[in-house]
Amino acid sequence: IMYGLARDGLVDKGSNPKNFRHTAIIMTMSDTRLIGPLSILGWIFGFVAKTDKSKQVREALIEKYCQ
Repeated sequence: IMYGLARDGLVDKGSNPKNFRHTAIIMTMSDTRLIGPLSILGWIFGFVAKTDKSKQVREALIEKYCQ
């Protein structure tokens, strides 16, 4: 998915998705864990990734970039 987003110009110069929802979905899909003060972001990413809208976006990302 990250390569596809990069190819489509949807990442910044640091290769991070420009869309926060995309970041949350990718972080939860990859089971990435942040430590220290940034660990609060893990909770936020998890919350955002579980919304109905994010589930729809996740399916669209998988369909577009994982086929």
